[in-house]
Amino acid sequence: MSLTTRAIIAILLMIGFYVLSIVVAFGLIWIPYAEWSYLHRLDIRIAAACIIGAGVILWSILPRRDKFEAPGPRVTREQQPRLFAELEDIARRTGQTLPHEVYFIPDVNAWVAQRGGTMGFGSRRVMGLGLPLMRLLTVSQFRAVLAHEFGHYCGGDTALGPWIYKTRSAIVRTLNQLAQAGSYVVYLFNWYAKFFMRITLAISRSQEYAADRLGAQVAGGRAMIEGLKQVHIGGNAWSTYLQSEVRPVINAGFSPPLSQGFHSFLESPKIKQASEEGLAQELATGKAQPYNSHPALPERIAALQSLPLGAASDDRLATDLLDNYDAADTSLFLTNPGHTLKPIAWEDALPQVYIASWRKTVQSQADALRKLTAASLGKELYSWELRNHLKFPGMAPSNDQRDSVAIPLAGCALAIALMREGWTPYSAPGEAITFSKNDRTISPFELMYQVSRAEMKPEQWLERCEEYGITNLVVDPAVTLAAANA
Repeated sequence: MSLTTRAIIAILLMIGFYVLSIVVAFGLIWIPYAEWSYLHRLDIRIAAACIIGAGVILWSILPRRDKFEAPGPRVTREQQPRLFAELEDIARRTGQTLPHEVYFIPDVNAWVAQRGGTMGFGSRRVMGLGLPLMRLLTVSQFRAVLAHEFGHYCGGDTALGPWIYKTRSAIVRTLNQLAQAGSYVVYLFNWYAKFFMRITLAISRSQEYAADRLGAQVAGGRAMIEGLKQVHIGGNAWSTYLQSEVRPVINAGFSPPLSQGFHSFLESPKIKQASEEGLAQELATGKAQPYNSHPALPERIAALQSLPLGAASDDRLATDLLDNYDAADTSLFLTNPGHTLKPIAWEDALPQVYIASWRKTVQSQADALRKLTAASLGKELYSWELRNHLKFPGMAPSNDQRDSVAIPLAGCALAIALMREGWTPYSAPGEAITFSKNDRTISPFELMYQVSRAEMKPEQWLERCEEYGITNLVVDPAVTLAAANA
C-alpha cells in the first residue's frame, strides 16, 4: 500500500468519524427542538438525554494538545558521539533528517514519533532507544532496527500517526463518556470504532512490513530477521523481569543497571529455556489478529525471506557504541529532577534490599513463627497452621491473601536463620536465591513454595532438612533477629 493510499484512507476515516460525530450531535439537539416546534410539547427527560448526549460527543471530539513528557534521559551528540554517528549514517542512507530529540528509554523497544503540537501540527521528531534492547542486539541488528525506525519516517507513518492516534483517542473518549451517560448512541459509535480500528490497524501492519524491508535493505535480511527475534524474546520476558527483579529494588529506593540485569536475567538457564521455547512456538504458530498493530513474527520473517542476507555482520554488542554505558544504564530511572533513588549494583541488591526486606517481613509476623524450627516450619506451612496464625489487622483475609503472606514469610524466616548459621547467600537476576555452606546449596524460597503447594510432602521435607543438617535450625525471630543485631 503506497504512502498516498494510506494517507487518503486514514484521512477519510478520520473525517468520517468527525462528520458522524457532528451529525449525530446536531441530530440529538434537533430532536427536542422538533418536538417543541412541531408537536408543541417537550418531554424533559428526552430533551435532557439528547442535550447531554450531544454535549458529550462535542466535548469528546475536541482535539487535545499533545503534552510530551520525556520517556527517559535525553541523549546528545556530545554525550554519545559514536551512537550519533550511526544515527547520522542511517539517516543519510534512508534520505531522512535526524530526530530533534533522542532519548534512552527503560524498555525492550525502539520507536520514532512526532510529538507535541495539536493533531500533528507544531510537532517535532522524537526517537526512543531502549538500552535493554541494545544490550540484546549486535551492532548489525541494531542498524537494521534503526533503519526500520527511520523507515517510519520515510513512509510518512509518523506524520499520519498523530492524526490516527488522536482520532482513536477521541473515539475512545466518546465511547466512554456516552457509556457513562447511558446514551443509546454509544452503539452507533461502537460500530464505527470497530471499523476504524480494523482498517487503521491493518494500515499499521502494512507500515511495519515496509519498515522491515527498508531495515533489511540497509543492514541485510539476516540482521533484520535476527533482530526481530531478539525483540520478540526480550519483549516476552520484560514484564516478568520488571516485576520479579526490578520492582523490589526500585521500591527500596534504588536504581539498578537495568539492561545489564536484563541480559543476566535472559541468560539464566530457566529463563533462557523458556525464552527459546516461546520463540519456537511463536515461529510455528504465530498469526496476527485483526486488531493487532504489528504482524506476527513468522509473517514478518516470511516477508523478508526473498531479500539479500547482507554482507559480513558486526557482532559486537550494540552497547559497545555507547560511552559511559554503565552510568547511562543505571540512570534510566533517574530522569525526575526530584528523584530519591540511589544507584546500586546488582551484587549489592542482596544485602541492601533483600536481606533488609526479609527481616522486616519476619518482624511483621513474628508471633506466627514463635518456637519454630526449620522442620516444624515446613510442617506448619503444609498443614495451614502457619497461615492461620498470621495477623491481618482490620481485615478478613481470603485463602489466597493468607498464601501471599505465608509462603514468602516462611522463605524469609528460613533465609535469616540460615545466615545466622553461616550459610552464604547468592542472588542474580533470573536465578533463585540460594544459600551455600560446605558444598551444600539450598533454595529456601523455592522449597517453601513446593511445600505450600504439596509438591513436597512433610516427610520429604524432613528428609531434606536432615540432608542439609537444618532439622533443628531455629527460625523464631526472637532468636534470629537478636543474633543479627548482636
